[in-house]
Amino acid sequence: MKTIGLRATPTEVWFSVIEEVDHKITISVSSKVNVPVSLIFPEKLNYIRKTFKDIIWEFKVTGASIRITESNAQGTSSERISIEAILQELLSSSSVEKYFVGQISNISAKAGFPREDFKKYISGELAFNRVESWSTYNNYQKESILAAIAAINL
Repeated sequence: MKTIGLRATPTEVWFSVIEEVDHKITISVSSKVNVPVSLIFPEKLNYIRKTFKDIIWEFKVTGASIRITESNAQGTSSERISIEAILQELLSSSSVEKYFVGQISNISAKAGFPREDFKKYISGELAFNRVESWSTYNNYQKESILAAIAAINL
């Protein structure tokens, strides 16, 4: 099963498409889609929806997870929340069979490690050994990879 993990910011959406074979994670792609600054906000959401619809189709993704804003986040962004919402809407009406949205605790539980290790994996304090070359990915890529891994266990 191929899964996608998504991590939005107000200006970009990071995503990773992975597959697990014999407990080994293979990453098909880990990248970002920039939100075009020249568009008005509803057009930005439409762009994101269409782009990720194509990505899901291209990679034949059947499972997904969105790493959403923490409820206690100090700098909550309405743009990020709107982007997360449009991604949720896309997943609910796409060919994706299983998906969930989750914060750090949900993703950690589904990926099979303690919540307190999430930020250690992101910062590089701990190496996530199921992914080759873990240290070469940036923090947003790591979050999207962990979200995709969590989606495997749905």
